Amino acid sequence: MNNESQQYSEIVLRRLEEPVRLFGTEFGSWVWVLLLIVVLAAGFIYIGVMYFRDSTSVGWMWSSLLGLLRASVYALLGFVFLLPARQDWEVTKKESKVIVIHDVSPSQTATVDDVPDDNTPITKLQTRQDKVLAFLNNDKVNFYGRLEEKNPVTAYRFSRGQDSDFRTFNDGRIWGREDWEKRGELIKRGEAPPPGFARQPEFLDVWLKPDRTKLPTAWIRPEFRQDVIKRLGLDETLIVKKDVTTGLPEAKEILPEHEADYKEWSRQLNENRKQIQNGMYTGTSVGDTLAAILRREQSNMVQGIVVFTDGRSTEGSAQAYKT
Repeated sequence: MNNESQQYSEIVLRRLEEPVRLFGTEFGSWVWVLLLIVVLAAGFIYIGVMYFRDSTSVGWMWSSLLGLLRASVYALLGFVFLLPARQDWEVTKKESKVIVIHDVSPSQTATVDDVPDDNTPITKLQTRQDKVLAFLNNDKVNFYGRLEEKNPVTAYRFSRGQDSDFRTFNDGRIWGREDWEKRGELIKRGEAPPPGFARQPEFLDVWLKPDRTKLPTAWIRPEFRQDVIKRLGLDETLIVKKDVTTGLPEAKEILPEHEADYKEWSRQLNENRKQIQNGMYTGTSVGDTLAAILRREQSNMVQGIVVFTDGRSTEGSAQAYKT
């Protein structure tokens, strides 16, 4: 849920929150203020009279001190009369959101619908997921950017089931589930939240193509690029194959300005591999997964749902579409 809570504390005058009732008629709290002004005015007049009387007997210095003490007592009594208290409250900002759901099953990431010709061999043809990524990364379309203008976006991916590590897109940046949930708690405590990562094509690529992820070679120091490509045995599209477990760039081979980017990219790559080993991407369950995501989000203020899928299911039941 996109909630941000902050705690506030201030001094309130409870007397001024109460109306004044006289002879069955209710007046505003201004009557209390008027009454207090009249009483304090009478008190200060009394202080003035006593000052002149005391100054003839004990001198002006002692009479001034006595007058100051009397004025302090009257002011304190007036303040107590207003019933001061410290009031604490918590303000929770609840935002609506848009849900985007991505199919990352093999039928989406490995299927090519176009027909090769003399100019475009099959190895150059785009998969269904490549076309989705081209749409998402199109600056003219600016899909996520336009959604973020009015609502934060929670994005899920699925195959045989829902990936619980959703992504939150907001203000041009991306947060993983753990960082986004931690962000709300840190803001509540007045601490600096996780900054997230800039919404870059490399992060969408590694997240939406778990078995064929492009290596962002622009992050590698120029003097190490050819060595890394040779070490990984990459093809001309610079694809990190799902069976590659060693040989990824080391910290010294990454440009300093991209160290944080590469750390997040490689973290997601390792997570992809774990899910591949667990059989996460060996099938597709569209209906059951969508139903599970909708149940999870039913308590949130969801403004819309966008689903990127070819609609092909190999698991689950048609009954899920009716729930």
